[in-house]
Amino acid sequence: ELADAGQTVEKSEKVNLNKLVETIGAITIPQNIELKHDPLVAVKADKEKLSQIFKNLFENAVIHGKPSQISVTSKLLDNEIALYIENDGLQIEAKTVEEAFESTFTTKEKESIHGLTIVKKLVDAHGWKIRLSDIKEKACFEILIPKEDVTEIF
Repeated sequence: ELADAGQTVEKSEKVNLNKLVETIGAITIPQNIELKHDPLVAVKADKEKLSQIFKNLFENAVIHGKPSQISVTSKLLDNEIALYIENDGLQIEAKTVEEAFESTFTTKEKESIHGLTIVKKLVDAHGWKIRLSDIKEKACFEILIPKEDVTEIF
């Protein structure tokens, strides 16, 4: 699976994140978990790789977070757009935050945090940044996308 992640973005197209989040959410998030999102941007990206990023983050939240809600929001910063993918489920312990994107990272139960290594590689391949932060009873992934990769703001 890591071989498929790739180190570079070979094909780039305009991707409407509203549609992508709804499509991937419908496939990966059970109906008993609510998916909410703000109006999101369209970005220049590899649609397949971006789909994999959201698929892995949503699956990770469902499997390990056991949330009642997953939300995707965005914020316009000076030189980039910040995407926040968060859930109201179980948090990841602070000491594991730095290890979360390493291929060797596992929870105490020896279950791999699903696909975070792949997510990190795919985000890096786009030239973007990702980090994990625990905020007020939520597990939150933040993806920073340079403004030049934003093609439309809704």
